[in-house]
Amino acid sequence: MKNKLKYIFLMGCLFGMNSLNAQFVSDLSDYQTSWIANDGGTPYSHIPHSMESIFVREDGVVASICGWDEGGTNVGVWKDGKIYSIPFESGTGSWGRNSGKAVAVDDNYVYQLMSFNGNSGDDGVSKNTNGLQRFPPKGSEWQLVARFGVTTGTQSRFPTGYGPGGSLMLVAKQTGRYLEGLAINGNDLIVAVPGVPEQNISDSLKIYDKTTMSASQTSNGGFRVTEGGVGYISADKRGFVWMLQPSLNRIVAISLTNGSIRSQSTIVLPEGVEAKSFVVDTYNNRILVPNRGKDQNVLIYTNIYTAPVQSSTFGVKGGIYVKSPKPASEGGGEYLQGEVGHMRFPGPTGVGVDGSGNIYISTMFPTTSTTILYSYKEETQELNWKLEGLVFTSTADFNLKQDNLVNGTDKLYEVDYSKLGGRLDKLIASTHDAFTFPNDFRCFPSPIICGVFNRIIDGKEFMFVTNMYSSILGAYRYDKENYGYIAIPCMEVRAEYVWKDKNGDGQKTDDEINTFPSRINTFSLYPDRDGNIWMTDAVSAPTNIQFKLFRLKGVNEKGVLEYEEPVSYRLPSYIIEAGRVIYDAERDEMLITCYTQANPNPNSAIWGRAGSTVLTYKNMKEKFANISKVPSEQWTYDQELLIPVATSNENSSSKSIAFAGDYLFIFLTRNGEINVYNRDTKEYIGQITPGSEVGKTSGWTDITYALNARKNANGTYELLGEENGYAKVMHYLIRSLSPPSAIEDVKTEKLIVSPNPATTSINIALGEDDSEYSVSMISIDGRKVLQQKIRNGVPIDVSGLPRGCYIIEVVGLNNKLTQKVVLK
Repeated sequence: MKNKLKYIFLMGCLFGMNSLNAQFVSDLSDYQTSWIANDGGTPYSHIPHSMESIFVREDGVVASICGWDEGGTNVGVWKDGKIYSIPFESGTGSWGRNSGKAVAVDDNYVYQLMSFNGNSGDDGVSKNTNGLQRFPPKGSEWQLVARFGVTTGTQSRFPTGYGPGGSLMLVAKQTGRYLEGLAINGNDLIVAVPGVPEQNISDSLKIYDKTTMSASQTSNGGFRVTEGGVGYISADKRGFVWMLQPSLNRIVAISLTNGSIRSQSTIVLPEGVEAKSFVVDTYNNRILVPNRGKDQNVLIYTNIYTAPVQSSTFGVKGGIYVKSPKPASEGGGEYLQGEVGHMRFPGPTGVGVDGSGNIYISTMFPTTSTTILYSYKEETQELNWKLEGLVFTSTADFNLKQDNLVNGTDKLYEVDYSKLGGRLDKLIASTHDAFTFPNDFRCFPSPIICGVFNRIIDGKEFMFVTNMYSSILGAYRYDKENYGYIAIPCMEVRAEYVWKDKNGDGQKTDDEINTFPSRINTFSLYPDRDGNIWMTDAVSAPTNIQFKLFRLKGVNEKGVLEYEEPVSYRLPSYIIEAGRVIYDAERDEMLITCYTQANPNPNSAIWGRAGSTVLTYKNMKEKFANISKVPSEQWTYDQELLIPVATSNENSSSKSIAFAGDYLFIFLTRNGEINVYNRDTKEYIGQITPGSEVGKTSGWTDITYALNARKNANGTYELLGEENGYAKVMHYLIRSLSPPSAIEDVKTEKLIVSPNPATTSINIALGEDDSEYSVSMISIDGRKVLQQKIRNGVPIDVSGLPRGCYIIEVVGLNNKLTQKVVLK
C-alpha cells in the first residue's frame, strides 16, 4: 500500500519550547508494506510457525497440527500449496483450549486432539441445547477430540458434543492426561489414551463411531495397551493400528480385533532416530518415519507384515547440515552447511502420501519452530510445492556486506525488491546447527530468541542475537570454509554471567564462564556498530540506575571477539528507571529510553516497556575521557524527547527503538505502529502502520529490540520489524522521508483559547469574526482526537480527553490558526 500522510505540528507545544509562530510541515509519505519469511502475509493466509505432524488424504489434502500457533492456525488444511481451510479456534489458548498432537481428515471432517481447561470459562455453569457443559469447571481439564467441517473450518456440532460449539467429544477428564494419537479406520476414530497409574487406569486405545461421535457399537470399544505405553498412531486397511512407542523406540502393529501386538511386524528404530510421528502407506504397504535425528531424512520400511526392513530413505542424509551436490537444475556445484535446497530437510516431523504418488513432509528446524511443508513427486523427486513459515518470534537485520541480504536470528534471506508489496525474500540458509553446537543458546527450550544485529568488526562479519527481553546476548562468528552458513557461538552475556569462547571451538564449558557478583536486572543488551556492548543495570531502582559497558579490544587469532572487563557507570538521578541504552558510534551519541522524575512510569504493574522519555547524551567519547572531573551521575542530557507511554492501554506504549540517518523510530506495543521522530529537532514526523497487503494487522511488539532501520544511499529508508502474530518480519520501504520545513508565518494573536490550562471545556475566541470554523485537537503522538465545526465563542467539551498537551488547529476560509492548550 502506498501511503500519503502529512502531519502538521508546532514543535514548541510538543517538546516544551515556550512559543513558536512558524508552522512546520513534515512529510512521511509513499512507504510500501511488504514482508519476509512467510508465504502468507495476512492473518488468514499465514503459515503457522510449527507443524508437529500431518495427515494426508488420498486426494492430497493435507492437515497439519501444532501445540500452539500465535496466529491461531493450530490446525491448517492445505491443498496444492494453498490454504484449503483453517479450523475455527483450534487452540492457542482460546478459552483454555490447547491443541494436541494429532489430526485426521476424512471426506467431511477434520478431527483434532485437544485439551480444554476450565480456567478461562464460567466454572461449568452454562450448557448447550443438549444439556452438556460449554466449559469445564475451573481447576479441571478435559481431553477431547474436536470436529470441524473440512471445507469450511467451522465447528461441526453433534448431539453429544461439549464445548461452546457443541463440537467436542469428551474422552477423559483427568488433568494432564494428554491424548497421544488419532487415526481413522473406516467409520471408526481410534484414540491413543495414556493411563493414570495412581488411579489404576491403564494405557488404552479407545474406538469411537465417527457418525455419532460416541463409543463404537459395531467394533470393539477399545483395548488396554499392556506394554510400551501409547503414542502416535496410524491405521492400515488390514485391521491393524500401528503405534509409535517412544519409550521403547519402536513401532508396533496392534490388532483391531483383539488388541494383541503382531510380533513379526515390530519395527525397532535405529539408535539416533528421533521420531515424532509416522504413517502407514496403505497404497504400497510401507511405513514411513520422519527422522529429526542427525540424519534429517525419512526412513522407509517395507515387508511390514512379515519381517520389516528399512529398504530406503527419502532426503539427503544429514539434511541441511551437511555439504551435498547441487542438482544441474540449480547450476551444479555444492550446497554448504546450513543451506536449504533440493531434498535437504530441516527437522522432519510428519510424513504422508496420497493416491497419486506424492509424498508430503512437514519440518521444523531442530530446536526451533520454523515450519516448511514440502510436497514431492516421490519417484522423480521433483518438488511440487512448499510452504514456509517463521519461528515465533523474530525480527531481522540488514546484512552489511550485501544490501539484498537480511539475517533473522537463525536464518539468512535474500530480498528481491521487484516483489515489493508481497513476500520479498527467498530463504537461503539456516545459521543454526544444534547438532554441531548443542550449547548454542538459540537452542530451544532456552529463552525465545528474537532480536538480531549484524556488525562488521576488523573486516569480519559478526552477528549478535538477544532473547525476548534482552537479558541474554549471544555473539556469533563465521567460518564459511569449515562451517558454511552456520554461525559459530563465540560469546554470551547473561544477567548472571559472561561466557567467552577461549579456544574458539564454539562449545561452552564451565572454565570459560565468569559470573557477576550479583544478578543484573536488565531489559537491554545492545551491541553498537563497533561491537561494544551496552547493558542497562538497575542495581537498586530508582536511586542507583547504572549501565555496564563492555569495551571491545578486538578480534583474536581464533576469530573470537575479545572484551575488556565491563565497567559500570551510574546514571543521573533524573533517570529513575532505564529501559534501553543504545549508542550511535557515527554520531557519538548515547540514547537512553527511560522513566524520569518528570515523567515516571504511570503504571508500575506494566513492565518491559521502553519508558516515557528518550534522553540523548552527545560527545560520549569526551564524557568518558573526562569521567574523573565530571562523573557519569553528573552528566547532563543534550536532548529530551517524550514518547508514548500509556496508563492502562498497552496499544499506545513505546516498546522498541531504532535509528537511522536523521530519524528515530519508536515501535509501539500493539498493532505494528511505528512513530517517526526527527533526531535533531525531536519533531514527531508521523506514524507507519501495516498496509492492506498484510490485512492492516500485526501482533504484539513482544520483544525489547524488535526493530532495525537502514538509510540507503539514494535517501530511502528501510525498516525490519517483528510481527509475532502471524509469523513473519515486516518490511517497510520509505521512499520519502523529508526533514521539516517552515511553510508560513502564522500570527496567533487573533486566536484566544481559554481557560488554558483547561479541565472540562474550552472557549475559542476569533476576534469579531462570526464565521463557522473547523476545529481539531491533535495529541502529542499525532492523533486527531477531536474535530468539529464551531462558531465564535461556542465552548468545546474536552472532559473525555486524556490529560496532557494538545494543539488546537482552527481552519477558516483564508487561514489556519494554531495554539497550544494543556488539559489538566
